[in-house]
Amino acid sequence: MAALDEAIKKDLTAEVQEWIEAFDEVVAHDWEHAAGLLLALRGRAREAGVPAPGDVVTPYLNTIPKHDEVPYPGDLREGTAP
Repeated sequence: MAALDEAIKKDLTAEVQEWIEAFDEVVAHDWEHAAGLLLALRGRAREAGVPAPGDVVTPYLNTIPKHDEVPYPGDLREGTAP
């Protein structure tokens, strides 16, 4: 039975790696499309009743894309912010 469990785990690991490689290609081509793909997959998982760790729902919406954000001067945790 342990050999069967290992075979299933190995197949799952290979499948996950294939998904990651495919996603990396989407990101390299168009990161905004990749973000939409993730959003669609999370929505589909929710519809199917699959719990998605890290689901946080707030009314906050960052209107500045991550790649356009400027670095924050200082460190809020260390009290060195201006």
